[in-house]
Amino acid sequence: MLLSQTFDIGRVLVGATSVGIARAAYEIAKDFANERFQYGRPLKKHQVVAHDLVDMATKIQMARLMTWQACWLIDQGEDYTIASAMAKYSASQIAQEVTLKASNILAARAYEKGAFIEQLSRDARVLSTIEGTNHIQKNIIASLLL
Repeated sequence: MLLSQTFDIGRVLVGATSVGIARAAYEIAKDFANERFQYGRPLKKHQVVAHDLVDMATKIQMARLMTWQACWLIDQGEDYTIASAMAKYSASQIAQEVTLKASNILAARAYEKGAFIEQLSRDARVLSTIEGTNHIQKNIIASLLL
């Protein structure tokens, strides 16, 4: 039982790390979109970029709330197994999506040597494998839901 609880808490920590990575990538992309001009307008004024930033912010908030819920359940002493698996699964997926969108907004700048977004993208990818792969998280969630 103790080992299972340790993994469950670890999954919440992966969720929180994922939220932090996604948030950092979002901030980099948002700052770039505010500063960069294309066709005489700030990049953020282009609908595609604005919509990507909205998607990123919305998904980050979803991941944050799922992670907070899992933390709250831990604090309350309630069963948090499914919440921690959902937080880890969703937040790590969202971190990958957000870092990819941020890389797309930064375009070639994302691939310059030493670009922080490059590191964030690699870190986001790893998060889907630690504390149990996302396929394992789906198995845990399915076994408790179905």
